[in-house]
This record gives sequence, structure tokens and C-alpha cells, in this order.
Amino acid sequence: MKRLHKVLAWAMTFLLAVPIPVRAQSEQPAPFNAEQLDQLAAPIALYPDPLLAQILMASTYPLEVVQAARFVKANQGLSGAKLDEALKNETWDDSVKSLVSFPQVLSLMDGKLDWTQKLGDPSVEHPTIHAVFSYAAQMVVVDRESGEITKVVAEVAN
Repeated sequence: MKRLHKVLAWAMTFLLAVPIPVRAQSEQPAPFNAEQLDQLAAPIALYPDPLLAQILMASTYPLEVVQAARFVKANQGLSGAKLDEALKNETWDDSVKSLVSFPQVLSLMDGKLDWTQKLGDPSVEHPTIHAVFSYAAQMVVVDRESGEITKVVAEVAN
């Protein structure tokens, strides 16, 4: 028994003494090029900023997005207080719960899960979120003159 304690003590000492490797600066994911950013941001670029923020946050929980999309399909008749009550039973992140009010967005995210996962890259150091917001802002300026932004915003609001 004493030998086991010595082995465990030695193992703990070794584990505590060995430094935990930290991701080197050069190992950070490379920023997206313009074409990749177009592909990543285009499906959501014209959504209003509050919805865009919820999409970006929810994309960090792809499994919950899939569950929420299934929930919406299974509970199409729920709305108002009944929907709010049903959502209280779910343990999803609030950003995912907020997208239940936008079934077309959940359907997009569920249907393109690879895209959702790329969008929700969990690395805080990755410039994805800043790039998507920047791209979205540029698209709003470009499309405002054509009147298309009004059409997209109206579709999202309905």
C-alpha cells in the first residue's frame, strides 16, 4: 500500500512539474481569405445586427442548433406563452433559444452544419466574428442603394 502511495505521489509530482503546452502564436488559425469570407458570411450578411449576433453566438453550439431545429419541426403549433414555457425545459444556450423565433435561420444552420461549425469556430483569437460583422456592414452599404436590404429585413421580421 505504501508503494502505491509513493507511485501516486511521484506521478502527481511529475504531472504538476511538466508544463502544459500552450498553443503557439504561429499555430493560430489563418484568417479567411476574401473568397472564404464571402462563402461564410453571405448567407447571413444582410440580417439585422442583433439577429446576426445571435446567429454567431448560437453557431458555437452546433449540437444545440440541431436540437432546436428538431424542436421547432416537432412543435410547429406552439407560440407565445406555450412556446416560452416549453423552451424553459430546454438547457440550450440563450442564443440558440432566441433563434426558435426564426425557424428559417435554424433550418439554414441545421441544413448546413459544416458551415455552422466553421462560423462558430470556438477560437476567440480567430478573426471570424469580426470579419463576418465587417463583411455584413459592407454588404448593407452596397445593398442599401438597391433596396434589397429592406426586402431581407422584412423577410426576417416576418
